[in-house]
Amino acid sequence: MKSVVFLANFQFVASPGRVSWPPARQGGSLEVAGTVCGYHDGGTSIEDGCAWVTNGAEIAGLPTLVDPALLTMKKSIANPGDTLNPGRGPWRSPGTAVVSSPCGNSLFHSELDGRDLPPNPTKTTWRLGSTAEVASTLYINHGGGWSFRLCPKTESLTEACFQQRPLRFIGDAKLRFTNGSEVSLQALRTPDGLWSRNLIPGKVGQHLEDVAEFDLELEYPMPLEGLTPNKWDFSIVEQIMLPDDLPTGEYVLGWRWDSETSPQVWLNCADVSVVSSHPMIL
Repeated sequence: MKSVVFLANFQFVASPGRVSWPPARQGGSLEVAGTVCGYHDGGTSIEDGCAWVTNGAEIAGLPTLVDPALLTMKKSIANPGDTLNPGRGPWRSPGTAVVSSPCGNSLFHSELDGRDLPPNPTKTTWRLGSTAEVASTLYINHGGGWSFRLCPKTESLTEACFQQRPLRFIGDAKLRFTNGSEVSLQALRTPDGLWSRNLIPGKVGQHLEDVAEFDLELEYPMPLEGLTPNKWDFSIVEQIMLPDDLPTGEYVLGWRWDSETSPQVWLNCADVSVVSSHPMIL
């Protein structure tokens, strides 16, 4: 029994997720997805590539996200407006939980800040007014959902800077498996299109310390047979829109995953060049 208790607690602090496209400072790739946490992968020298986080992150006040279609815990889906026992996970009010770094701090070495990591050696260029492909993958599933934001490299990389330039999701999502195959899925987004709900359920009770309460049921129905709640062999691939009026230049792309089943926000950063919508004719 003690070994089972250890596993349940370990999953609470284990390294959960990251960007698998575009190439991020923390590594990650569509070919690896969430099958491993990642060590020196994606052309980087980063260990524990999916372990960049703010721990102890909770919302202040009552939840603002109360649409059961966007929630990711069985109990919150059943009682989305519960004010006596309100959920405090960051996803219940996306983007409001305070983070220590918009690029994450290492889970195992909190003094390491993702803002100080070098850019991924694989360069990424996006064109104004076009759509760009982004992808997220999870190693341990904490529900919730994510957003993508931009901060110019000419400004300080603060959470406030990233929140000034959120990127809107458009269209549906698809699962891209590590073998290259793809399956389309209907995306679930907040009304403003800035946050995308995790489409894959975790297991009920997987983060509880009391193993007697552990439940192998899923938090909500699996959208496709054969998928695993944790250690994904796939990424959720989505499209974001680049505004026409965004200044060209060098940016840092921030991925923020607000968990619902744990008091954690997981963060990654990637480096992108934004160029004109009209290529220069020589």
